Amino acid sequence: MRVIVYDEPGIKFCEPLPNDWHLPGLELRNQASEQGIEMLGEHEVNETPPDFALYFDALLRPQHPPKHKYSLYIALEPGVVGMQQRFYDRIKGWDYTRILTFSRKHVDEKRVFSSPFPVPPYPQNTINPPTSQICAITANKRSDHPAELYTARLEIYNGFGKTLDLWGKGWENEHLRHIVNYRGPCENNYETYKQYSLATCIENQWIEGFASEKYWTPLRAGCSFACHVGWTPDYPFEDTNVGWARNIVRHIREVAQC
Repeated sequence: MRVIVYDEPGIKFCEPLPNDWHLPGLELRNQASEQGIEMLGEHEVNETPPDFALYFDALLRPQHPPKHKYSLYIALEPGVVGMQQRFYDRIKGWDYTRILTFSRKHVDEKRVFSSPFPVPPYPQNTINPPTSQICAITANKRSDHPAELYTARLEIYNGFGKTLDLWGKGWENEHLRHIVNYRGPCENNYETYKQYSLATCIENQWIEGFASEKYWTPLRAGCSFACHVGWTPDYPFEDTNVGWARNIVRHIREVAQC
């Protein structure tokens, strides 16, 4: 069976990305191949598209509505992220054959099923320097979404003051950079966290079932949390990569009944 993958705008399925974000896709492609399923990025399909389509955050791509015999939609980000908000409250009205989402309140185990937020399979680090500084890695973002946590994040960073080393894009012209230690853009989140023993995790939004790389990456790098604002996962790290891919392959086979 062949499956076409409509990835997020500007991303080609399985091609290298910063911070190894392409690795979950590679794991998915490998596991699918073992089950006799060929997964192709839309840039790899030059002929008649396959009957089965996998959509990643397709709400950001209104020019690609479901047009295949079978379609599986996978939610990747909370509603506050991005210029075009994701209105998950309308999830039951979407036309996809099956939907996977981290938002547990929308799961009905009939057409909408649970799927964790995917995270690259970072190895577990156990050796960290005994620093007193706290590491925070986030871009400077804003949102008018009623459930956003960006405002709370700014307030918490202000409270940490010079004990906080802040990494990320978009802070260059903010007054906050004079209150904390602004270190500039971060080239590799995992490697940067390994330089600290304490880190922050402040999600973009609190949703039952949603735990992003902001939670998992510092823990895998060996850090403890000086502050955690967000949902605490009740599943192991493997479920965000190997288990995540295995779950998607299972749903593909069930939908296609193969």
